[in-house]
Amino acid sequence: AVFKVCQLEFLVKHAEALLNASRTVLGSTLTNSLVKYTFFRHFCAGENSADMKPVIHMLEQNNIGPILDYAAESEGGKDDDAISDGEDGIFTQP
Repeated sequence: AVFKVCQLEFLVKHAEALLNASRTVLGSTLTNSLVKYTFFRHFCAGENSADMKPVIHMLEQNNIGPILDYAAESEGGKDDDAISDGEDGIFTQP
């Protein structure tokens, strides 16, 4: 179902405006929960290592190797210049 929704051009093009409208009508908590338990859950293994372990285990049980990636989003603000490459190749804030 998530992939079908991702194919709806109107929803993709207007996702940010629709999320903002949802936050206005439903509130941030409910909107964020809906996103977390649909889109986020479909595309992401979790928010931390404890969340990811059962997903990784399930993938391995089905002979699927997980690909773990660290994703950090930026608002493009002034403080973004302070981000530097950490010792493990992960971008960290000093």
